[in-house]
Amino acid sequence: MRSRLRLLVSAICTASTLWVADAVSGPEDHAIAAVRPLVAKSCSSDPPCRFVAKRSGDGWEVYVGYRRYVRPGDPPTIEPPGAFTVFLLDQDLNVIKTIPGE
Repeated sequence: MRSRLRLLVSAICTASTLWVADAVSGPEDHAIAAVRPLVAKSCSSDPPCRFVAKRSGDGWEVYVGYRRYVRPGDPPTIEPPGAFTVFLLDQDLNVIKTIPGE
């Protein structure tokens, strides 16, 4: 019963995220919105992660770069190099594979 409730809540959150994104954005933003909840704990708002979505066949590749400040006042950098995750999504924006960076 508990797992069904979690699945339902997850589906509602994902659907509402996609619906809100649909009102204000393009197709790349839809793919990013589908991945954002999956990395919410790893991507704080300061500094934010960098998201890049690219079309790949019928689906999407969403790259998430994790950033941090080296020193206060400096611009955030991707740290360490290769600190990223690639999410492969199908045409319905379901994650079909996750590839962690090195």
